[in-house]
Amino acid sequence: MKNVYIGKKSITGKGLAICRVIDSDIATGDTIVYNRETGKIEIVKFLEKHTLWENIKKLAEDTENEYEEKFMRALVNS
Repeated sequence: MKNVYIGKKSITGKGLAICRVIDSDIATGDTIVYNRETGKIEIVKFLEKHTLWENIKKLAEDTENEYEEKFMRALVNS
């Protein structure tokens, strides 16, 4: 299975945070994600979502294993 990534405005206000999609609501367009920047499970509203550039998406895919443990911990704690 290949994970899907989207972007969300960074909490620093500069650039995008990489977010791993967990689930999405087709009716509203909202998405439940794991935000790598904050390390938390969040809901990203349709209008907040950003498409990642190909090089950033590739970086996210190449570094998935570095975030897997943090992702699992966030799922347990949410």
